[in-house]
Amino acid sequence: MSKICLIYKKKTIFKNKISHSNIKSKKKCKFNSKKIKIWYKNYFKKITISTLSLKFLKKCLF
Repeated sequence: MSKICLIYKKKTIFKNKISHSNIKSKKKCKFNSKKIKIWYKNYFKKITISTLSLKFLKKCLF
């Protein structure tokens, strides 16, 4: 299972981390993800979604 949100298509991004002496190095920023189980056809399927999309799902379904 990949680390990409299925609803909002969020994924890990890379930023520049800048030191006091202006040296730039790459920094990895991960999104806030959760693994949930949903009922898909005849079985539960485990998916990775962001917390923003989880909030969206709860608002729509309940």
